[in-house]
Formats: sequence, C-alpha cells, structure tokens
Amino acid sequence: MDNVGVECVADAVFAAWVIRNSAGEVGVRLHVKPIPFYVSDTTPADWNALLERLGSHELVHTLREYSESGLLVVRPDPFWVQPAEFRQLPPTLTTDCFFVKKLRNDLYGGLLSTVVLAKSSLVIVKGDLNFRRLVGDRYWDEVSFSAASGAGAPPAPARVPVETLREAIRDYWPEIVPIVALRTTKSEVSVGVSQEATKVLDAQDPSWRYSGKYGIAVIA
Repeated sequence: MDNVGVECVADAVFAAWVIRNSAGEVGVRLHVKPIPFYVSDTTPADWNALLERLGSHELVHTLREYSESGLLVVRPDPFWVQPAEFRQLPPTLTTDCFFVKKLRNDLYGGLLSTVVLAKSSLVIVKGDLNFRRLVGDRYWDEVSFSAASGAGAPPAPARVPVETLREAIRDYWPEIVPIVALRTTKSEVSVGVSQEATKVLDAQDPSWRYSGKYGIAVIA
C-alpha cells in the first residue's frame, strides 16, 4: 500500500470487491509499513483509524467480516522501511508471492531442478518508491550486454534499452506470478515506457520523469 486517506479507502473498496466477486475463493493481503517512511504512508494504525472513522458503513462490516475469516490480512513488515530492493525480499514476504523448491532427481545423477510454485494470483505494487524498489535505481534506458562481434573476437558491449518491466525483473521474479506496478513518475527510472515515447517526452518536457505530472501502469 501507499498513502492513507482517499487512496487507502480506494484500496479497501478494491480488496472487498476482489473477495466478494471471487465468492470467498480469493483472499487479499495488504502489505503496509510498520512506521511511516513518509508522512502519508499507511500503517496498521492508519488502517484501524480508517475503519473507526467510517463507523457503521456497510464497507466496514464487510472488511471486518473478511478479516475475521482470514480472507483479508493487513501485514506490516520492516522491509518496507529499509533501503532494499524487491530482489532482496525476505522469505517472510517472498513466500506470500511464490515458493521455490529444489528437487533432486536420482535418475539423472542426482542433479537438482528448481520448481517455482505460485502463492499469489496477482501482486500489485503501488507508488514511485516501490517501483524503484522493483526495478532498481538503475539507468535502464541503455544497458550493456555481452555480445560477440565476430568469429574469435572478444565480447563487445552491446547497448540495449530495457523497455519492459518483465525484462527488468526476469532474473528474480517468476512469470507465473503476474505483477502490476502503478506509479506517479517522480524519479528518472523509465521502465515501462517505450524508447519512442521516451524520446518524444524528453523533447516535449524534460522534467516528465520526476515532475509528478505523469503516471504509469504496467504489468509483467
């Protein structure tokens, strides 16, 4: 989750909608910060205060019912206030999303194989800071990869832009768990924007990456 206030109400409505429309077959985990990293960050205390503020509204009864049944969980974790990226997620959070298991097959000389099991149907990442955690604070517009320049020649750097979210997270996030990133652009990271669109925006408004005037919604 990101901000308290109206945004938190929208998150609550969405969570209730998901659970109700799945007939209770799908639960929702709301990941929050244990303390504010920024003044408007949602914490467990903010969530409880929101329910109290809404009083006897039908939404509150619905949310409390889902919480009591275990379909709705508000989960704080210290990770969200640490200077770390998603690739460094601790097991307590990773296993909410997917589970990685090593299997030994004696028929093939005891070689290990890796099986990834999905624990979530969808993960939604909100906010510019969490987007930067997801893809890393890196200049993805032009990334070096090793490429052979000719027969017998040493590898030469190839400058290749990373445009999609999947390209940026493929080495640590399994494709079987879809992830959606929602952000208001407040930093230079532009993953999710095509090179063509980036060039146009850079020419029209050099501050578009960090001005907060633009938003991005991408899925991987």
